[in-house]
Amino acid sequence: MSITPFDLHSLIPIVALEDSQPANSPQSPAQQQQGMTTFLRRSDNRGTSGTGTVGVRLAGGIGRANRENPRVTIDCVETWNNNIYIGTSDGNLLHYVLEDLALQDTNLPRTRLISKRNLGFKQKFIERILLLPRIRKAVILCGKYQNSTLSLYSLPDMTPLPPNAFPQVKDVTCFCQNLALEGAVDKDGFVRLCVMKKRAAINFLTISLDRATEEPYLPGGGPEIYVAYRFGRYVCVADFQDYKMIDLKDKKMVTIATYNDRSQKRMSNHVTSIRPLIAVATDREFLTLGQFVTFSGEPTRGVLTWPSFPRAIGVEFPYVVALLQNDSIEIHDLINQKPVQIFQINPSVEPRTISRGSGVRLLVTELLQKLSWVPLTLHKDNGESTKTEGTKKGQPDGAMEREKNKIIKKISTVPAQVILGGKDSIMALANKPIIVQVDQLLDAHRVEEALNWAENHSRDNAAPDMHDARMQHELFYTYQRAGLIFLGETLFDDALQMFEKGHIDPRLIIHLFKDFQEFVDDDSIYVYRGVKDLVERLGTIEDIVSHSLSKNYDPHIKPNASTAPETQELRRTLIFNSKVILQKFLAKDRANRTSGHRPLNNVDKKILKAVDNVLVKLYAESNSREPLNALLENENFCLLEWCEQVLLDTKKFYALSLLYKNHEKWRKTLDTWQRILTDELPDNDFQNGLKRMGDLLSQLDDADLVWEYASWVMLKDEVIGAKIFIRDPRKPLLVEPTKVINGLRAVGQDGLKLYLEYLVIQRRSKDKAHQMELAEILALLPDVWSVEMLQKFLVRSLRLSHHEYREEQILKGISRGENTLVKHELFKAREEIGPIVITTNLSCAICQNLISDSVFIRQPNSDIVHLHCGQNPGARAEN
Repeated sequence: MSITPFDLHSLIPIVALEDSQPANSPQSPAQQQQGMTTFLRRSDNRGTSGTGTVGVRLAGGIGRANRENPRVTIDCVETWNNNIYIGTSDGNLLHYVLEDLALQDTNLPRTRLISKRNLGFKQKFIERILLLPRIRKAVILCGKYQNSTLSLYSLPDMTPLPPNAFPQVKDVTCFCQNLALEGAVDKDGFVRLCVMKKRAAINFLTISLDRATEEPYLPGGGPEIYVAYRFGRYVCVADFQDYKMIDLKDKKMVTIATYNDRSQKRMSNHVTSIRPLIAVATDREFLTLGQFVTFSGEPTRGVLTWPSFPRAIGVEFPYVVALLQNDSIEIHDLINQKPVQIFQINPSVEPRTISRGSGVRLLVTELLQKLSWVPLTLHKDNGESTKTEGTKKGQPDGAMEREKNKIIKKISTVPAQVILGGKDSIMALANKPIIVQVDQLLDAHRVEEALNWAENHSRDNAAPDMHDARMQHELFYTYQRAGLIFLGETLFDDALQMFEKGHIDPRLIIHLFKDFQEFVDDDSIYVYRGVKDLVERLGTIEDIVSHSLSKNYDPHIKPNASTAPETQELRRTLIFNSKVILQKFLAKDRANRTSGHRPLNNVDKKILKAVDNVLVKLYAESNSREPLNALLENENFCLLEWCEQVLLDTKKFYALSLLYKNHEKWRKTLDTWQRILTDELPDNDFQNGLKRMGDLLSQLDDADLVWEYASWVMLKDEVIGAKIFIRDPRKPLLVEPTKVINGLRAVGQDGLKLYLEYLVIQRRSKDKAHQMELAEILALLPDVWSVEMLQKFLVRSLRLSHHEYREEQILKGISRGENTLVKHELFKAREEIGPIVITTNLSCAICQNLISDSVFIRQPNSDIVHLHCGQNPGARAEN
């Protein structure tokens, strides 16, 4: 199957060249559909598309104009956003608007004529329109070759600018802008055009917001220049016989090729066998007469060949589009110079010119259908797994579905930057979406070929904003479908890679395993329509494995693949491998979902509920102790009752205690730890158990519970037992000191001394009994200690206690100071920025999802984005 890169769409079937159609008269979808049938006669595809480096270059070509025919025709066309500007042979300028398809119920292009005005140049045809949206200006060349006049207008209404600030430029043969700027302005905010005049003189026309000035640059003296394209400091031009390269910096002009015999007449006399054609191919080369040349004029790459010499050419990297004499459009791969697609145009259309500019965006119905989000409700009925839409329990959120599909409809548009003008109609070549072509390969199970093509195409055609968002969804769709196909073929490792790249909802994969279906019951998840159809055909993992065994071994194994001992062992191995892959996928998805310290939304929480519980069972069954303990030690969404039974069955007692601890079941946690330490429940994962038990007890506020287990800890380690009761002196004592002292006195002197020092020194206890008992303990010091030795010990102890107290006071002061500075910055920012209002319809400027949270980022350009989007702009789009 050949891959074709473009589709041909009708924009305006019948342009209002005469005055019979009034302005603001929209063309109905029926008219659009009827007009579309007149454009295409047949379509022919040849070859396959190539790949190359990333980049898009503005290009174009010269149209055909038959001035001997007095009828009014289209001579040039230019687009910007949804505006279409058309220049005619009688000097009229028509302004059409392409309606916003994302806001319409119809998927057909709908245009509306806004205005039609005569530019007042005595019926001279409009040769070229250049739009400069950055400074809201338009430059129009009107006339006939060297008798043409350059005039300026305002965008978007094309109102003539005042001639005293924006004077007309006469005797112009052609002009060009710097395509290296990609539509931007120079650093000083101006736009500078190279204007070619009579006798090959070259001037600079500098255009700003409030004026335009013309400055001579190179003197004339040679043949008039009729075509010019500029990239950076280099301008490739053509007169009536030669192609030339101009270096603006060095002010040099060299001839690089001859295309017409010197005996032929000039273009101004209407006799020429070949019209010069130039386009910017890449950021290092021009395309002239089928030959790619560098900026120094040296040939490069191969040579493009056509059945006849083109009327016009344009470059939509990595493709070259040519309008031929036989009313066909032939598209070549710029990388390998091979033809990849041909459109045969109905001769009645009389295609005349190709324009390559910012273009328009067209809604692709097939793309919209495949990318649209549909709810997939997963539930069990009488023990069997079924999939239905819109069940009462787990009913999907209709508002969420509408909001998601509104975004999908907005991005289900393709850029159409190559515009084709006929005698009275406008068409556009639009990039064919990845999905439309890749799905055909996937349906044929040519998965590797589909993946290679999709990745290469997305890399070669990378672009910002909406185009990039659409490609991301297309790649997610492709990866998800490819992963499910691999899964259906029991290629689990390959499926894992695709699921990770496609950011598939883990609940969709979990539901394929009967053991875990209860965690996604009644969950309504949103999936691409094309993915949903494939999921429903797969069944469960058991169904997939059975189908694979039957496909590969029936009828070669006896009695059959379902009951043969050999296949039974293979079945167990495949199901085990599928669980290994599921464990890897869920662990990776969980890590990505919880990284970056971004707030979790409701969808994340539902997903993590399913993921965490399934991971607990997978980790426990595979004896993966470290990841199991790490999962339960941190914040998780595990269900206590279900995970408790799993951990008891698999004898993961320490993990069980972490589950209790995470759910604040303190008595069960302490009881489990106590039983582990007494070897009643053996588990080697519980390291430094007595200390950890003491640390937990020192944080609890239940006096009875603390005393119950602290009294046991005292018997094992009196110092750890004493530290349980040493708390912040500013807080009230949890247990009566006398009770603690009696308990510590019964087990030894070290713990008792530590606790009495805490009471007397830190809590400033005035109780004489405490002070006396502390003194009595000090009296127990060996008699061989000298007074001098004891004095130094006491001084050090006092100094250490005082040092810790003063250090604590300093840290508190520093913290208060930092908090004051932060509050000052916040108040200052509020005064400068003012309040930020988050409405229910406000979307993130990066991922286009609703903000729906009180935590967000306001960027310097006033865009509002999610916290995680602002921290990681390349992060995936959330489902």
